Amino acid sequence: MRVDGTMGKMVSVMLSDHEASVLESFCATHGLSKSDALRLALRTLLEERRGRIEEVGFERVIIKGDVIKEVSISPTKVYIVGKKLKIES
Repeated sequence: MRVDGTMGKMVSVMLSDHEASVLESFCATHGLSKSDALRLALRTLLEERRGRIEEVGFERVIIKGDVIKEVSISPTKVYIVGKKLKIES
């Protein structure tokens, strides 16, 4: 049930094994359910785009590594733990 008392709509999401692992790690680290973590990510994305899409152009960065162990996201930063990480533009 949502804050306003109405029921939401359930949706299914197919994730790769890696994405599911990252989600589960994020949830364990931050004490969130998978549903709450996905809602938070969507809400953060929508708020960022709504507030800044006209002001700032978006860029894309690819980060590669021998092993990506953990990824966590905040509204302004992405934290990545891994081995031999490198940034490609």
